[in-house]
Amino acid sequence: MDQTLSSLSTFLTDRSLYTESPNLSQSETRCPCCPLCLNGLRQPKALPCLHTFCENCLAAHMDRSIAHEGLRGYFKCPMCGFATSAPVGDETSKQWAGKFPINHLVLVVQEKQTTFCQPCLNDKRDTYSAAYCETCSERLCLACIQHHKRLKIAKDHVVTELNTMESSAIDPAKINLLFRCPLHGKSFECFCDSHQVLCCSKCIIVQHKTCKKVDAVEDLATGIKEGQLCKQIKSKLGGLQSNFQKVQTHWDDNLKEIEQKMTGIKDSIFKWKSTIIKKVEELTSSALAELDQIYGAITNTISSHLEECKSVIAALEISDIMLEEAIQKVDDAECFMTLNKLSNQVESYTTALNNVYETAIQMKLDFTPDSEVQNFQRVSSLGKLSKLEAPVTFRINLKGERKTGGKFKKTATVKSIRKHGKT
Repeated sequence: MDQTLSSLSTFLTDRSLYTESPNLSQSETRCPCCPLCLNGLRQPKALPCLHTFCENCLAAHMDRSIAHEGLRGYFKCPMCGFATSAPVGDETSKQWAGKFPINHLVLVVQEKQTTFCQPCLNDKRDTYSAAYCETCSERLCLACIQHHKRLKIAKDHVVTELNTMESSAIDPAKINLLFRCPLHGKSFECFCDSHQVLCCSKCIIVQHKTCKKVDAVEDLATGIKEGQLCKQIKSKLGGLQSNFQKVQTHWDDNLKEIEQKMTGIKDSIFKWKSTIIKKVEELTSSALAELDQIYGAITNTISSHLEECKSVIAALEISDIMLEEAIQKVDDAECFMTLNKLSNQVESYTTALNNVYETAIQMKLDFTPDSEVQNFQRVSSLGKLSKLEAPVTFRINLKGERKTGGKFKKTATVKSIRKHGKT
């Protein structure tokens, strides 16, 4: 995933795919989702790169990193690839994920989303909430608050009244947890101009002691909310969202198109199946009818010859009986006349038998498949299926960006703001 995002990052940087961002006041209507499960964030945990995920999703990602990538002792952010080292000690992924700070910048937006108690909603009851459990990332009504407090598993959960949350700013101590040095665990205090990185007090001594320009974060941050950097980053974030939504719409439409095409191809395959079966049935019926006709002709011929043979044999049997009786029971004159008649029969049957021998045939019945039918056995598929890819051109909105020297103007950095003023 990190390679994909890297390629997309290059693509976006080269073309400045940014538009004006939504108004800041719209944040109340936004519902942050976990980039891994794409559901509402639950116990949002922030990595050092500030990418934020559900605690359980983060733990599952760690397990996958070990199982599929063989990474031990560290894991990569699934969005940007930033490597985070494991804490000292033998801990499970769940324990490790639990040690990352809750992203209260996201949590405060989540807290404004739902007005109903989540446990009651699970029971299909609409009950207005009165407090928010930061540990469970759920709103609770008065009754559920009391039940929540009685649960042993929830005794250490942080539950805050909504009135208190909505009327107060985010606790700086909670936000400070998001900005700690991943190497030394200390708060960032300075910014190194040479390396363009945030530094803790130990970083300054170890890695940046020879750097010429290291400024305090507090000095650089003065007026930052009204400065150009904040506006540009906000604009670019909104622009990136807008243009990624265009890409998402493209893939959504593409998926629908493929699903429709899939249905059409299936229909075509079944249609050809029906056509082939129908044709085979027609050919089968025709072949069987022809077989019956030929079989009838052959059996008629054989039956005719059989009847002829049976008739001759019966006649010969009678002649043989007559001769036996004539020899035994009649006088010589009558025997002579009988022999004369039988002699003519013998001559006649001998001629007939010679004709039978000369014209005798063996009737046979055979079937040879048509060459096209034999070739059909070698058909390996009903047709060729192809996966085609075609380039797509997106209409990119370049509002708020000014092209200079063949490239689009980059976002202001801390260095450029210090040189040219904060506004």
